[in-house]
Amino acid sequence: MPDEVTIAGRLARDVVAPGSKSERGALVLETDEGDVYLVRRRGAPSWGDDDPELATLEGRAVALTGSLVAGTILVDSSEVVEEG
Repeated sequence: MPDEVTIAGRLARDVVAPGSKSERGALVLETDEGDVYLVRRRGAPSWGDDDPELATLEGRAVALTGSLVAGTILVDSSEVVEEG
């Protein structure tokens, strides 16, 4: 099992896998360093509707804790980060 990581950034909606049969809108975490990670809750389907709890954080600065697997953060917990 991958090590646990905590990655901070802004949760946004973006098009992933553009131009492919897998193209879709999905939640991503955009870091200050310019990295972009696909986001889903651990155990949730890799395809389909976003997790309702994570979707409420769209546009917010957050710290996500979970496992990083092939560019996807499998989220175990999330925390809103104070902006400023």
